[in-house]
Amino acid sequence: MDNIEFIRLSMEEQKILLDTLGYDVDESGFILSKESGSPHICPLTKEKVLLNEASVLPGST
Repeated sequence: MDNIEFIRLSMEEQKILLDTLGYDVDESGFILSKESGSPHICPLTKEKVLLNEASVLPGST
């Protein structure tokens, strides 16, 4: 199995990446789908995702 290397992005870089992937961030810091306006729900925890707690994993796109 390959090792996973985590890369930290600045807040501005995170917002650019989210925009590219079709997401936005609301005033509370939650990630929203641009298409529906609904909060992004973590498939593991089933909870809304905050920008400062988010990560993009291989295969997420």
